[in-house]
Amino acid sequence: MATQTTLRGMTATDRILAWAMMAGLVAALLRSAEAAVLPAHFV
Repeated sequence: MATQTTLRGMTATDRILAWAMMAGLVAALLRSAEAAVLPAHFV
């Protein structure tokens, strides 16, 4: 498993940065989804 070996080689800081990046991506996706859905409700 490439993911397991990669995680094992990561430091705590790397892991925190990876989680922060993933959280940022999710937040951006949610924001764009809201922007796409909300106008459809009001029209």
